[in-house]
Amino acid sequence: MPFLILIFLSTLNIQPLHAQETASPKINEDQVASITRIVRHVTKGIVGPNQETLTPEQETLITQISQQLIQEANVVQAEQNQINHTRQENKNLVKTIVLNVSKGIAIIVALLVLRAIIKAIGRGTKLESPNTPIGVMITTSTTEQALALGKQIIDQNWATGGSVTPTLQSLYRKDDKAYVTPEAMLMLKTTNQHLPNIITQTETADIGAPEIIALSRSIIP
Repeated sequence: MPFLILIFLSTLNIQPLHAQETASPKINEDQVASITRIVRHVTKGIVGPNQETLTPEQETLITQISQQLIQEANVVQAEQNQINHTRQENKNLVKTIVLNVSKGIAIIVALLVLRAIIKAIGRGTKLESPNTPIGVMITTSTTEQALALGKQIIDQNWATGGSVTPTLQSLYRKDDKAYVTPEAMLMLKTTNQHLPNIITQTETADIGAPEIIALSRSIIP
């Protein structure tokens, strides 16, 4: 019987599992009629060429064989459909795995970048700690003012030392005009924790409108 099924499937262009990629869910009406017609011709060949018509028993046998062949062909196609469905599910699973792996790699890269940023922020915070050495530059109108202010700040232990540049030419813009004014500059070596006191002392001193700039000690030795 399986040999006959293969013959009929080949005649009807219905291939077995290993050869057919896609299949219809059921045998259609034309294929049913073709199977019945083939069974009828085969039966006539078996009973002999001299018999003009088939007996009722032979007709019943033809119907039974045809129905069995149709059922078995439907089973073959259903199995093929299941295989195709499983293949598609496997393809979708592979795509999902690849996508998830790509997302995982992207997350790892993002975490590494975030870690580098956090380290950079940590280094910046360390530089801004209270004991971080800094240099402070303060402009005054005269050299005497710079010397007096520097001595006051060092006496308060807000700076470890400093120097005064006596002759500077300060450039600034006022009332849409550019001006040049001689000034002096006080440069102090201190730390972040003393900067607020130095600013307060400078602003309360009678030295006009001083300019205060704080810089890292890596810039000002």
